Amino acid sequence: MAAGGEVHACRGLNACKGQGVGGDNSCAGQGTCATASAHSCSGQNECKGQGGCDENPGSNACKGQGGCEVPIKKADTWQKAREAFEARMKEAGKEVGAAPAAG
Repeated sequence: MAAGGEVHACRGLNACKGQGVGGDNSCAGQGTCATASAHSCSGQNECKGQGGCDENPGSNACKGQGGCEVPIKKADTWQKAREAFEARMKEAGKEVGAAPAAG
């Protein structure tokens, strides 16, 4: 898991510096890969915010309510998650770096 215990469902969804896998990202939105426990199917997420698809990726309310897999594999689903992430960061007054390329 990333420094500080921050959990997210895919690359580019970390809230702070050092919160990506490996802890070497320089700012919000630049972390590589998921820090949430990987899972391959709906309802296997361990915590809030660890779902990987449907209408609100990464926004499930609690354990077992996530949709699809982590890390997020569908480009359009990742884009929805990234847009929601950027909106949350803007509301919090945080700058967000460019997302890492899909691997």
